[in-house]
Amino acid sequence: MTTWLMENLGTIIASLILAGIVIMIVASMIKRRKNGKHSSCAYCSHCSMCGICQSSHTEQTDR
Repeated sequence: MTTWLMENLGTIIASLILAGIVIMIVASMIKRRKNGKHSSCAYCSHCSMCGICQSSHTEQTDR
């Protein structure tokens, strides 16, 4: 068992780091959603669909 762990230590560490990053991203998305912020259309002033996107979000939050 120890030999296997030592042979795969790099892969295990890289996997744990990537899993941590994914968990932090998902937690951030959940937190933003709970605060009423949308993960998409975060920078609407620079978006060509700004007017359409904002009206869609307003209609969804009014319901």
